[in-house]
Amino acid sequence: MGDTKYTKLAGAASRIKSGRLGAAWRECDRRKDEEGRAGEEAKALLGNLEGYAARMFRRAEEAKGSSPAEAVETLRKLKAQFAGAPQADEAAKRLDELDGDKAFQAELKAQRDYEGIEETLAKAKVPERPAKPADAKHWDRRYGSVVRRVKSRVDRMKRSYPDARFTKEAEALLARLAPGAPEE
Repeated sequence: MGDTKYTKLAGAASRIKSGRLGAAWRECDRRKDEEGRAGEEAKALLGNLEGYAARMFRRAEEAKGSSPAEAVETLRKLKAQFAGAPQADEAAKRLDELDGDKAFQAELKAQRDYEGIEETLAKAKVPERPAKPADAKHWDRRYGSVVRRVKSRVDRMKRSYPDARFTKEAEALLARLAPGAPEE
C-alpha cells in the first residue's frame, strides 16, 4: 500500500501523512461501503490504520513489564493520533487502567527515578570505583558526593517502591559503580 496513489481519498491520505489518524479513520469508515475505487481505497486505508493501531497497542502491552514509561508514552501517542476515533477511546481506557494500577505506578515512578540516577551519573562522568586503595581514595574525593546523592536516591526508592524492578536495578548499579565505597 506504500506506493499506492489514493485518488478518491486523497484527503484521508493527506491526514495520515500529517499524523491526524483519527480524522482519516473517520473519513475512511464513513466511505468504506461506497462502490468503486473510493470504497476500495477506504477499506485499504482502514486496514492500514487498524493494523498500525493494533501494533501500537501490542507494543504498549509488551512494554508494561519492561518499560512502563514507554507503555504510557505509546498509549498517549495513540490517543493523540487517533483523536475522535475508537482507538483513542481505547487508549484512554487503557491509560485509566494503568493510572489505577498501584504496582504499575510504582514501577513507572521507579523507572523515572532510575533514569534520573543514570542521567546524574552520566553528567558527572562517574567511572567505576577502582579496587586499588590509593586510587579509590582519590575516586572517593572526586566522585563521593555524587555517589552519596545517588545512594540517597536509591535508599528513597527502596522505601517508596521496594518491590519495583527498577529499584533493584538501581541497587545493582550502585553496587557495580562503588563496591566498598564508604557510606559517609
